[in-house]
Amino acid sequence: MRVAARRDRLEGQVRATLDKLGVTSFPISARGIPDLLCFHGRRAFLIEVKDPAETLTPSQKVFHHRAALGGWPVFMVRNVEQVVSVLKKVLRA
Repeated sequence: MRVAARRDRLEGQVRATLDKLGVTSFPISARGIPDLLCFHGRRAFLIEVKDPAETLTPSQKVFHHRAALGGWPVFMVRNVEQVVSVLKKVLRA
């Protein structure tokens, strides 16, 4: 299976899990920008969905760094189990 197809399947699973956890998510399609813009209550955060074999591109690394400097947390998930961990971190912040 192609890496993009695996990631697309994983992204669907991640969005379904976020929905079950009460998180609204919107897919984003732009080079270097994380895959999902998420909202839970008044909190906003970004999620990068990566297949286990994938790494961040240089433009993604730059965006993640700049977003962190601006107070926008960016989380990378490689499976749906990590989504729960991300939401716990967001709620503690």
